[in-house]
Amino acid sequence: MNTLKTVFGKLFKEETQLASHEVELNAVVELQKGAAKIGGQILSLEMDILSKANDMKKLSTQYENFIKQFREFEVKAKELGIDAVANQAKESVDFYNEKIKRADRYLTTIQGLTKR
Repeated sequence: MNTLKTVFGKLFKEETQLASHEVELNAVVELQKGAAKIGGQILSLEMDILSKANDMKKLSTQYENFIKQFREFEVKAKELGIDAVANQAKESVDFYNEKIKRADRYLTTIQGLTKR
């Protein structure tokens, strides 16, 4: 009878230890699931940011086309002696050049953040 108590005592002790390890493993699995979910959300945000960066590049190209037209308009206005209009065209060129520079800074920052 004493031997039986000893055997059962050891069995239940082993079972308790196994249950304890199972709880720890479940906690690790739950942490991994949580981390994977956050990783997926970050990846989704990175994709959104890269998409917006591509949109910004397209808009910068459109700005460059407008700048070219403003410069042509400035030259024609000067040829016709309409200095006020030429000055407005030059101010527009300067304004949109600043917009392009700012967009370029954003794009450089985004590229640095999303480098892998």
